[in-house]
Amino acid sequence: MTPSSPLLAFADPQGYADVATLVQRARIADPDAAVRLVVRGNRLGVFVGVLPGSGLFAQGAAVGHRACLLDAGPELDVVVAASSLTDRFARARTAERVLPVPPAHTHSPWAGQMPLGGPWVLSSSVDLGLLHEAATQGIAQIAAAVPSGVGSAAVEAARDRVWSAPVGDVTAAVGFTAYALGFFAPDPEGEAQTWRCGRWVRVRLPHGQVLARVA
Repeated sequence: MTPSSPLLAFADPQGYADVATLVQRARIADPDAAVRLVVRGNRLGVFVGVLPGSGLFAQGAAVGHRACLLDAGPELDVVVAASSLTDRFARARTAERVLPVPPAHTHSPWAGQMPLGGPWVLSSSVDLGLLHEAATQGIAQIAAAVPSGVGSAAVEAARDRVWSAPVGDVTAAVGFTAYALGFFAPDPEGEAQTWRCGRWVRVRLPHGQVLARVA
């Protein structure tokens, strides 16, 4: 930690632990994941990239979001590498409450494209069971389509094809992101509301939200 590193003081250790779990899960899904940290007042918004998308406009990107309360923290909006945060979590004490923000920032196209301020317009709803099914079946399809040893270009092509498949008014990317981050309830049922802002959709799930860049 450098003397100028901002410190985020969580309201309780559970908030710190929840953020640590979220970031660690995102890094399992994408080892190069980026994390956007946004502090307004005493609220921290954590946005984790699961599918980074492609091109300048991050087409196909899917991002998980959770919010928690802070006791103290500066007004902040930075993008850092998930790996730099997991290094800090690995060194944390039991019941840790203070997170030093990594001084080295990174760039990810989705972070600059997300319309945090909206306006978000209520759009429709999507069946949670179908989203969960799209995630689990998609993982199996990619594993079957890309045997071990195949180059990264083939992997990316398979992922783009599978995760861009429609599920109601959203895409399978939303289901995969929710699955990877643990946002589903144990037995997914019912519907989740969706909102639209331009080419972004936001889906509220039992344990978090997913924002996805769609056509």
